[in-house]
Amino acid sequence: MPEHAHTPQNPQDTAPQHSRYQRIIKILAKTCARIVLSVNRPAQDFIRAFNEGLIDILRQSQPTLTIAEMSLRTGIDRRQISQYLKQQKVPAWCKPNTVSMLLAEIHRTIQTHCPDGVLPVQGEAPSLEAICQQLVPGRLHAQAVLRELVRLGNIKVSDTGIKITSPFYSPEKDSLDFLNTTVWAMDQLSKTIEFNRLTPEAAMKNFQGSVYSTQIPPWKAERLHPRLKQRLESYYNEVAEMLKEAEDPCIPVG
Repeated sequence: MPEHAHTPQNPQDTAPQHSRYQRIIKILAKTCARIVLSVNRPAQDFIRAFNEGLIDILRQSQPTLTIAEMSLRTGIDRRQISQYLKQQKVPAWCKPNTVSMLLAEIHRTIQTHCPDGVLPVQGEAPSLEAICQQLVPGRLHAQAVLRELVRLGNIKVSDTGIKITSPFYSPEKDSLDFLNTTVWAMDQLSKTIEFNRLTPEAAMKNFQGSVYSTQIPPWKAERLHPRLKQRLESYYNEVAEMLKEAEDPCIPVG
């Protein structure tokens, strides 16, 4: 058989790898889902940002790829990629969030048709039930929408109906601060993983660790960074030596 000939791989051989891959991405997806749900945000926000991230990273790492090749790599429609690269809004990514859309209409209806600021829950328009029937017919019951908006703190319920307490469907500041810290740590970890994956086997690998404080003034932080960097580099070298001493050449890699 010629050296360049390729023997097709047995599908049974790849089945365990595929199953393992599915388990891995489910863990990754659930991790992202927990973070998104922790600040009461819908899936559309994450999916839009995820698609944009795929395109941005491909464009930076492989700038010679054509739009068709990027589409094959990401699974995103070519027209959507083309629109995004032209900095145009992609309609399929910009569908309004259902809760945000309903809240905006409730707010508009109260301002226009309810002088006392109270919207009835049931009955003919103007009412929450009528709004749901108009905007999401057959999809969401008014009581489910009511419970969700109460949970989010956007409305309060009285004997006569509902009143808007906050017209903005958005996470609270403390939730965003926590999310920012969490995502920053994950971003640093992902960069470390990517560096280690691309670094030659014989080279020094990085490991990830994060420390932070929320009460250091900016002017102190600027002076503190060089000292921390020097101390951390010394610590990294010490840990690397400890790991090297503990390695056993008889143990198979991985």
